[in-house]
This record gives sequence, structure tokens and C-alpha cells, in this order.
Amino acid sequence: MTSKIHRSVRGFLGDQKGTLSVEAAIVMPLLFWAITATFTFFHGYKAQTSAYRANYTISDILSRETVQIGQGYLDGLHNVYQYMTLARTEGTWLRLSVVRCLADCTTSARDLDIMWSRTTNGARELENADISFWKPKVPWVPKGDSLILLETSSNYSPPFTNFLLSFPDRTLVSHSVTRPRFAPQLLWTGMSVGDDGIVVIDEIPDDGAPI
Repeated sequence: MTSKIHRSVRGFLGDQKGTLSVEAAIVMPLLFWAITATFTFFHGYKAQTSAYRANYTISDILSRETVQIGQGYLDGLHNVYQYMTLARTEGTWLRLSVVRCLADCTTSARDLDIMWSRTTNGARELENADISFWKPKVPWVPKGDSLILLETSSNYSPPFTNFLLSFPDRTLVSHSVTRPRFAPQLLWTGMSVGDDGIVVIDEIPDDGAPI
């Protein structure tokens, strides 16, 4: 009886007869998930990398400016960001702010100040009430020096979504902080800097020159 059972088990395990349709029905869902998941994850990381690179590129452009810029200039940079990331207009925005340190610049309790902030596509401008969020993210800077804070945002939709692949739509937000290269600080149209380092609005800002 024991040997008969062993022969039956060996025969069952060694039997290679079957149909491809049954195997395909088992394997195809897993294969479909593997292909779509691999493509979606790769596409998501590519989109995030493109957003970071576009942010750094625009931040580098701003750091080289030696003259005042305006809204038209910033809108032009917005177009550059969309071109580099292939992002849709809806939900895409830029926020440009200039930050400086007023006191205690060598301690964690340093006093940071938002000198000015401008945006595109209706985004909210940065205020001093938001400085507590940015304080750990802004690099150390000597007293009185200013830094350029650039935030970019775009909406991302994955190419595939199904019940096996939980990868919802998301917002790709990135930021960079750059020091001006050739000028003491970056100024908006109609602004100047007084002897005490405080930004003064001389006139109503115009739209500047678009890129």
C-alpha cells in the first residue's frame, strides 16, 4: 500500500501534461502587474527627477541675475519649468522668495526674514508666519546676507492605475536655496535697498520682460 502511494505521488509530480490556457490564466495577471508596476514606478521617479532638475536650473538662472526682475520674467521661468517637466498648466506654480538672516545667525534660534515673495499661477506668497517651517531647511548664512528660495510644484498622474497597483495622483513639490552669484541680493522691479539693507518699494512694480 505504501509503495503504491509513493508511485502515485511520484507519477503526479512528474506528470508534465497540461494546457497553456490554464498556465496563462494563472501567470498573466501577475505578468501584467509586473510590467505596469515597473513602468509606473520608473515613470514616477523620472517625473520627480525632472522636477528637481528644472527647479535647480531655474534657481541657477535667478542666482546669476544682476538687475531687477518682474512678473513677466517669472512667468517666463514658469514656462521653462513646464517645458522641462512636460507638466500641465493646471496646478503648476512657482514661488520665488528672498530670505535673509537678521540676528543670531550662528544659532538654531536665528532670526530669518522674508524680504519679499512672488508667485505664478495664483499661488500664495510666502510670509514671515511661514518662516518656522523653512528655518530648518534654509542653510546657515551670515548676518545680513540674503538667499534665493525657489519652490516649484506640479501635478503628476501615473500612466497606469489598477486594483493591484496603488499609486495615486500626487503633487511633486521641490525647493532649492541659492546664494546670489554676482549681486548682493535679487530684487523685484520697483524695489531698491537702503543703507540699512532694508528693501524699499520705489514705485509700482511692472511686468518686467518675459523670457
